Amino acid sequence: MSGYIRHATHGGIGLHNTGPYVRTLGQHELLFLHNGHLGQIMDDVHLQGPFKPVGETDSEFAFCWLLERIVTDPDKWFLMAVDEQLKQVAGFAQIIREYGPANFLFADGETLFVHADRRLQLDTGKVEPPAIFRLDCPDRLAQGLERDCRLSDSGLEQEMLLFASRPLSEEPWQPMVRGELLAVKQGRVLAQLQI
Repeated sequence: MSGYIRHATHGGIGLHNTGPYVRTLGQHELLFLHNGHLGQIMDDVHLQGPFKPVGETDSEFAFCWLLERIVTDPDKWFLMAVDEQLKQVAGFAQIIREYGPANFLFADGETLFVHADRRLQLDTGKVEPPAIFRLDCPDRLAQGLERDCRLSDSGLEQEMLLFASRPLSEEPWQPMVRGELLAVKQGRVLAQLQI
């Protein structure tokens, strides 16, 4: 589940320009969230594949390019080991961050990939890290967020990771390092890279 508030740095205000952006491949829904501004990406890159933006945002354009580059064959993508998928996403992240801040979450219906880059810091006015913070649960200090990370109807604990552009509470949110890329499934980090 995700929540997303758009600042609208590129493209007009409208539902067609609002993320998260979703595409369906076979029986899988893929989702993309991006925080940053990718400058001239839409002028420099020409999409060749079947994935075309519905709106005018650099974020949705980047999502279509990601799909064109790494998920052209859904059967092959979903048979890859997570480490190999992570390398594919890392290659994409390295390219798009040349265009500007490239913080994103990409979910393929099974795994969530989280890439931290840099963002505009309101206190300094500079574009720099940290851009994404994470909170690991269960954590006895996280009671205010998810009632001690328990499912409300069952009383069972669940593992989860929360990600946000800024800490959302007084709990011990940890900043991700610039270039950190995680593969997350069922609240656990399966693999990570520093790129």
